[in-house]
Amino acid sequence: MEQEQLDTLKERIYAFMREDAYRPLPEAELRTGLGLPESEGQELSDALAALEAEGAVIRNRSGLYGLPSRMNLVVGRLSMSPKGFGFIIPDVRETEEETDVFVPGSAMGTAMHGDRVVARVTPSEQPGRAREGRSSASSSASIRISSARSSAARRSASSRPTARRSGAMSLC
Repeated sequence: MEQEQLDTLKERIYAFMREDAYRPLPEAELRTGLGLPESEGQELSDALAALEAEGAVIRNRSGLYGLPSRMNLVVGRLSMSPKGFGFIIPDVRETEEETDVFVPGSAMGTAMHGDRVVARVTPSEQPGRAREGRSSASSSASIRISSARSSAARRSASSRPTARRSGAMSLC
């Protein structure tokens, strides 16, 4: 499939999901809703995979495709603070008012700075604060790692020696 055709199909899928699909749908229902013949199944799969890689569409555990915003989810890169909390910088912002998503340290799980993550979003309890990534009732973790840095980079980051304070102090 040419890039131009792929981009056109991606736009059609995104528009359909934004305007007509009120719930996550399986690939077959998307094909039917878009009026695509079964012979274009591979093209649809390729376009969905590209949209998923961009964070514009998410596939849930049941294999259904939906818009993250309609599922109260956000997909993005995790930017962590040395204090233990972090922010998810969304891959796609539906509106200009959408802010980064605050994630408390207790909800980090095994995610590390720079990981691409998916989080359930709740409004902040305090006005003027960022949206928050929280755990859902069906999940024990608040954020799920979508794609992580290489395992070598993760090992390196987790096995760095920490500075130790010697027993003697200098009082100059």
